[in-house]
Amino acid sequence: MPAATPAGALVVVPAKDGSGRLYFEATWRHAGRAMKRRLGPAWVRPRAAPADVKGWQRSYEKRPGNPRSGELTPQQATAAMRDLIEQVATSAPVSGAPRTFREAARAWLDDPHERAHTWTPETYAFNRGLLREPDERDERRGRIMAAFGDKRVDRITVEDIRKYLRRLDGKVSARTVNAHRQVMSSVFADAAARGWRTGNPAAAVAKRRQPAAPELSMFTVEQVEAIAAQAGGEPGALIIVAAMTGLRRGELVALRWRDIHFRQAAIHVGRAVSAGEVKRPKSGKGRVVPLAERPAEVLRELSRRERWTGPDDLVFPRADGGRRDPDAVSHAYVEARNRATSPAIPLADAAGVPPLRFHDLRHTFGTLCARGGVSGFDIQAWMGHSSYATTQRYLHHAPRADDAARLSAVLR
Repeated sequence: MPAATPAGALVVVPAKDGSGRLYFEATWRHAGRAMKRRLGPAWVRPRAAPADVKGWQRSYEKRPGNPRSGELTPQQATAAMRDLIEQVATSAPVSGAPRTFREAARAWLDDPHERAHTWTPETYAFNRGLLREPDERDERRGRIMAAFGDKRVDRITVEDIRKYLRRLDGKVSARTVNAHRQVMSSVFADAAARGWRTGNPAAAVAKRRQPAAPELSMFTVEQVEAIAAQAGGEPGALIIVAAMTGLRRGELVALRWRDIHFRQAAIHVGRAVSAGEVKRPKSGKGRVVPLAERPAEVLRELSRRERWTGPDDLVFPRADGGRRDPDAVSHAYVEARNRATSPAIPLADAAGVPPLRFHDLRHTFGTLCARGGVSGFDIQAWMGHSSYATTQRYLHHAPRADDAARLSAVLR
């Protein structure tokens, strides 16, 4: 059992995605019920051998040095746990006025611990979007709130959830149905922790079976050049750099000239724009990406422009030097891609440009690396994958010229 504190107990749990990240969770009892809430990433590491103590310290120990941004030391996690327990105890009495699903959803969305330690800005924006209010002009918006917003959160049953999800079947993908189920499950679990209801009806409803992930799509180098030619200027340079470095859209718009190292032929990726905020990249840490000849060529050309070439200036800024909107980058890319698809353009017609997304430029980089014989561990490091399982999607493209010879030797 975890080591007890005056208010509750800390537990260290590994992430379920296989990334190896560790998280602090708080466990305690409220109004006779067992409570559990995640506090945030843990600044701890596994012990070489179990210690003769109780609680999370038996298998883990605090890392040396200062914690990375967003990660909690044991002392910080203990303080956060006590604040959380006090908040639940004072804001969520078991008795009192019944709460609607809308009130429960807002309480969950506005929980400072969830926003600060559990969710990325993208996750918060996604959850908020699923729980937005209905829009009479578009029935697809606010479906959850239209169905449950005014209902008492303690009166919603398993059958209510099951019927709601059945109405979604056929209208949206299985993945979207599961997203609706998951966000409602989180709201009900939070409401139960606050004493507003008993049990979680959404958790009792089975998930939809999702189809296997589609094959990764990619461009050829010629197709990338065709799209870049139609975009022209800095948008075209951005497309080439995206496809030949693997940088994400948010990383590209946050890139500054001090991150470009022509002499070392490398790019340091240390920031990304996510949900309107500049933060660490998706992997949670910076990385160094090799700078090949072609992207180096277009970046050198950009460095000769009249303005915005200082170390702190953005590599791909707006006309006024400010940060580009990532959505505007995708919009410009789609326009250029559509023009490059036109049979009236000989280069594009020969290249046969497919209607792929901007993010497929990144998949193009990973696939080309694998086909070129780059090791999986190098691809993981260059692309900033937190899990090797993500990198493995590209490795079936890797050439294995000796496979037939090795198989022949076995069959002899």
